[in-house]
Amino acid sequence: MDSALLQWIHDYWIWLGLTLVLVALVAGTVWWLALRVPPPPKSWAPEDRFLTVGDFRIRYIIEGNGPPLLLLHGIAANLFAWRKLIPLLSSQFQVIALDLPGFGYSTKDPKAGYGLDEQCDRLEKFLDGLGIGRCRVLGSSMGGALALHLARRNPERFWEIICMSPATTRLPLPVRPHHLRWASAGLQYLVTPSLVNSIYKFVVERQDQVDRQVIDEYFRPYQRSPESIRTFLSASQIIHDPRIEENPGLVKVPVLYLWGRQDRVVPLKQLRALERRYSSKIQAAIHPNAGHHIMEDDPEWVSRQCQEFFGHRDF
Repeated sequence: MDSALLQWIHDYWIWLGLTLVLVALVAGTVWWLALRVPPPPKSWAPEDRFLTVGDFRIRYIIEGNGPPLLLLHGIAANLFAWRKLIPLLSSQFQVIALDLPGFGYSTKDPKAGYGLDEQCDRLEKFLDGLGIGRCRVLGSSMGGALALHLARRNPERFWEIICMSPATTRLPLPVRPHHLRWASAGLQYLVTPSLVNSIYKFVVERQDQVDRQVIDEYFRPYQRSPESIRTFLSASQIIHDPRIEENPGLVKVPVLYLWGRQDRVVPLKQLRALERRYSSKIQAAIHPNAGHHIMEDDPEWVSRQCQEFFGHRDF
């Protein structure tokens, strides 16, 4: 061994020993923490199916047996929003949840229209393709607006409806985002996990459910996808369709409105406005602690409301 190296070891053996001990301690601590930290939650992975409806390939899942119940999510969401509720409902219903055309992993055609009539046409054809005739509908936010419009158009087919904080006024979006479709290529870079995290915390009241998996599931369909941004902006036209304000008074089928008292997206005053305008036509239940996504804040409560409202009438 080189004499200079031996001399260096002789002079600095204490520091060398302390360094080796420190490295061993750090490595041991990392190993110990790795054993204590639980593994990340298993990704939610239902059995995806796809059905082609015209130019759209629509992603959906079906769970359970019983009378069919169609679940319609809100704008910017996908069927992941129903992950907690589906297991609770599938014991009594054949639950059909889909990524609405233009959202999630369904086709995003930037040239297509995503207004009330276009989306309702696709939904009826989607059910035709599954061989489903009459069915109940549970819709959230924009999905609630679609549910009401389906019932107004075809009350024989969509004969019972539950709407959770439905879009029934143009107030939540006083501007018209669909005019920004031309900027989709640039806007895609503004959609980050951090932005999705902030939006999700605004939508739900229970902050303890915010984790990496949830944010990833909502962010992934928008990751570097100008088509997703464009279809989102196009679908915002629904919120500016004057018929969403008329439909609650025109539907001829039973409707139950569910609202979270802590809803910051479509606040409770919108339900109060419906009650003032349509009085006895409005049947509602209010969750004292839930936000906009009641099915994520308290899926058990939503399940009970569905079973009680849907459970005492047959086809």
